[in-house]
Amino acid sequence: MKPSESSLQDIEIDSIKSGNTAPSDSASTYSIIVPAYNEEAAITQTILNLQYCLEQIEEKGEIIVVDNNSSDNTAEIARGLGVKVVFERRNQIARARNAGAEQAKGDFLFFVDADTTPMPENFSVGISHMKTGKVCGGGSTVRLDKEMGAFVRSLVAISNRTQESKNIALGTFCYCTKASFDGMGGFSEKHYSAEDVLFSRACRNWGEKCQQEFHINNEHPVMTSARKFEHPRRVALQLAISLIPFSTRFKIFSGYWYKRL
Repeated sequence: MKPSESSLQDIEIDSIKSGNTAPSDSASTYSIIVPAYNEEAAITQTILNLQYCLEQIEEKGEIIVVDNNSSDNTAEIARGLGVKVVFERRNQIARARNAGAEQAKGDFLFFVDADTTPMPENFSVGISHMKTGKVCGGGSTVRLDKEMGAFVRSLVAISNRTQESKNIALGTFCYCTKASFDGMGGFSEKHYSAEDVLFSRACRNWGEKCQQEFHINNEHPVMTSARKFEHPRRVALQLAISLIPFSTRFKIFSGYWYKRL
């Protein structure tokens, strides 16, 4: 039953470069990795939605929640809903995503924020592209789960246009093959924010060497929470700070993304 209306590797390098070899059907499983820090208010809906997505998709999948040293009941709730929980002590989104990928069994890795509710189509499009052996990774444009003011709508519109024009996937919803993840070394743990931009760049570069593409899906924007945008001035300030060279390497300059409001 659909939870709510907001619901949804080894491959030889020569074969990858040829662009003609995709994982066999028997190996084409996928893993959904959800980094979560103090997300007890959102994690139930997120997991129920992801479980619904798994039911709708033909390929075999798994859900991994990475408890990023939460002080609330995030991990207990996730375990109670029957998903795998991995613990990462250092409170950093890149490390959390990498910790989940390390435990993943799938040939295809999807990274979904804990306040994001994808549709089955978001996964099936990514899986079908990666199964061709011609796509190494990608993501989706986004939409918010409630109406916001003109300033926030403009920010989202600009973000979506940037994703498409610059071929950048946001950490809200991004994916890659296990081969490309291993080849590029995962998410950069030198950064506390903008790690998704660096991930996109690294994945694109890896794909170019192997004659594979990085794809942004704009036909099925993924739904994510508007909670961070309820304080638009803080968002604008955080975005401005992120433009300062090397600022993303320090948590103190990325603090807004780590707060639970």
